[in-house]
Amino acid sequence: MSDLRFNPFPVALLTLLALAAVLMLTGQTRSPRQFHVSGVALPVTTPASPTAIEGGALTTDVNVDGMLICNKDTASHTVIIEDCGSPQFILSNSYTIAASTMWPIPGFNSRFRGCFKWASDSALVMGTVVGTR
Repeated sequence: MSDLRFNPFPVALLTLLALAAVLMLTGQTRSPRQFHVSGVALPVTTPASPTAIEGGALTTDVNVDGMLICNKDTASHTVIIEDCGSPQFILSNSYTIAASTMWPIPGFNSRFRGCFKWASDSALVMGTVVGTR
């Protein structure tokens, strides 16, 4: 005959491990979510935050991995790219993009504090930006 007594040790150990896992998962900060803004016209004159494909405007801290600015016009135009931080980070302050050209801008995970916003002096300047928020 075998001894069929209940051993509480494995149950207690599994309960403690499950509790530890739950506590670790709830204690972690929210992981960054990737965002995409794809081929939208830049606002004219006044910088504004674009709306991501995933929803919501980029009106919080964001890290930018890369951008693409495209001038579809036959004339040159200026581009402004900045954040809402204090002091303000201005990546581009009225730089001129030549007619019918594209600017690939590596972001290298650049931090834009408070928001990401951009503008141009023409609705024919388009932009794409990818990053995390």
